[in-house]
Amino acid sequence: MPRRKEVPSLGSLCLQSLARHMQSIWVKDYSENYLDEYQFRFVMGPFNDLAGSLVQDLIRLLGESRRLTRAALHLLLVPHLRELSLRPCPSLASNAIGQLVTLRCKGE
Repeated sequence: MPRRKEVPSLGSLCLQSLARHMQSIWVKDYSENYLDEYQFRFVMGPFNDLAGSLVQDLIRLLGESRRLTRAALHLLLVPHLRELSLRPCPSLASNAIGQLVTLRCKGE
């Protein structure tokens, strides 16, 4: 008897949708208006209300799909982020990102 495909959870589907569409909404605005013009210690955005584990999952999804950009990473560096791996996109690792992580991510 053929095995049925596993149905993704609603949470997983939501994160995948967010990963697919955040470039056209949040990242685009941040890139065009703020990224290289200002240096913010904190960015209040839609991702501040997500649990740290969901932000980590979103960063992982974006990295694995090669959609994690510097602007997206800036928006996802929230105070309650507990871990960060840039292994799928090593070009984003820099002293500037390290300083932002130190300032913004307290692991609370």
